[in-house]
Amino acid sequence: MKEIRLYIEGGGDAQSKAALRKGFRQFFTNGLKENARKLHLTLCKSTVDACEDFAKALEDHPAAFNILLIDSDGPVVKNQPLQNFIKLQKHSKYNLDFIDENQIHLMVQLMEAWFVADLEALNTYYGQAFKASADLKRKNVEQIEKATLIRSLKTATRKTRKGEYHKIKHAADLLAKISPPKVRQAADYCERLFKTLEALTTEN
Repeated sequence: MKEIRLYIEGGGDAQSKAALRKGFRQFFTNGLKENARKLHLTLCKSTVDACEDFAKALEDHPAAFNILLIDSDGPVVKNQPLQNFIKLQKHSKYNLDFIDENQIHLMVQLMEAWFVADLEALNTYYGQAFKASADLKRKNVEQIEKATLIRSLKTATRKTRKGEYHKIKHAADLLAKISPPKVRQAADYCERLFKTLEALTTEN
């Protein structure tokens, strides 16, 4: 069976990385069922770290299908994954010109965009005091600008029982609770990621 390795941006210290890894594992399990067990997940602190770890994996694990999953931190062009290379070249000393485009994936514009794709899950998690603004109710969550997304999410959660949204405290739990089908419907690049993973896990 061909190994599938994901290098994911996110996490700080070892404890937060472990929590996020568990959250991503549950998110993929919810979306891929038993095939999720075929994924090897590595959480990387920053975009730079993720790009470097991914590039190193291309050398250290040439027989595996290595995947990079990072925030875009800005708008992207729909259905043009090669545009992603512009970002990658800024963060890696390695030559990535010949990478399969299916190895490059984005959480557009931030991972938090996936959360607001399932406002029902957020409402359940944060409670009745959760108040989503119009910005968080946009049909295509990938179009929400980075600053607007974080500001609106913090405002929506500020008066809740769990308090203002905090990535380290809340992201892992939210990843485990949001619906992959809802995220796929609202986020084109998440749909692209799952289609890639489904094809790979089915082949294996």
